Amino acid sequence: MCERPVYVNAVLGQPDATRRALAKMTSILSHLSAVLFILLALSWACSTAPSEPQHPGDNASQEQLNKYYADLWQYITFVTRPRFGKRWDDFGIENNHSL
Repeated sequence: MCERPVYVNAVLGQPDATRRALAKMTSILSHLSAVLFILLALSWACSTAPSEPQHPGDNASQEQLNKYYADLWQYITFVTRPRFGKRWDDFGIENNHSL
């Protein structure tokens, strides 16, 4: 005869267990969306051009300078490489060798 009382949230009109389940689900979804956003931001940051190498300073050894100039050469060739793609044919007169 003793029934267990069901406490109802006055604002939502739902039992407390349902309210807690919704709060937990909302928390999980917010954490999941934050993780996905961070992964997206990291993937975008990794896809950009490499950063310019730092000069080793005035008192650098010959090996450090050689490494710096090799890294600088690699950086410059990467950044200044031509970017010709499928749309290069759309320019028209540039590709017309008969002129």
